[in-house]
Amino acid sequence: MKRVLKLLFGIAFLLLGIFATTTHAEAQYRYTFTDSLGIYKVEFTPHIQGKDLATRMNKPLTANTRELRLGMGFISYLATGEYSEDTWLYNNTYNHSFGVHEPVWLTIGGEYGRWFRDWFYFGGSFVWTGGFAKCYDYNTYERVDTYSFNNFTLMPIVRFAWLRRGVVQLYSGVGLGLQYCFYDGYTPQDWMLNIAYDVTFFGISVGRKWFGYLDIGAGNRGVFSVGLGYRFNNEK
Repeated sequence: MKRVLKLLFGIAFLLLGIFATTTHAEAQYRYTFTDSLGIYKVEFTPHIQGKDLATRMNKPLTANTRELRLGMGFISYLATGEYSEDTWLYNNTYNHSFGVHEPVWLTIGGEYGRWFRDWFYFGGSFVWTGGFAKCYDYNTYERVDTYSFNNFTLMPIVRFAWLRRGVVQLYSGVGLGLQYCFYDGYTPQDWMLNIAYDVTFFGISVGRKWFGYLDIGAGNRGVFSVGLGYRFNNEK
């Protein structure tokens, strides 16, 4: 029984030493205890973290960090010169026989780029915005067709991080590119090309390797853009 108590006492000191090393990074701890088998000495030398820890906590992104984003947008700018939720493209009749419901819009985008500095980012984005509307017969009210409207955007984007605190980053950005669209339905015009743009007035990302983001602005990515991202080559 006495040997078991001594063993438990030794384990307790061992756990105490481990806890001490996690709470006092620059201290060393030595413990000595005995039993019928002899004298035991335990020494703990805590790990010393890098000297740049304080700097890294304020600058979570290092130069050459690459970033991949996937997300959704809401209220996106279209090649027709309207915003998706404001357009009435399909809301009329065709040959006085059919009617069209208000379209449902969806914006999905992907982006890949690089932080050349911890505050300067350059990358490229691809955005698809699609609108779908049901066409129905005025007499039977049965669905007879679905009209679609597709916008494809390619656009380089520049961002400037103006606040970095740990895993939180605040930034603004701007992009300029081209948007190609085609659609089917009641109109004979089925494609067009227009200037694409994006302005991020306020953006926030939270996380290091994996992160979530929210962008608020205007343009082809949407007034609101949310999603998830992954960073490569970023020091923890």
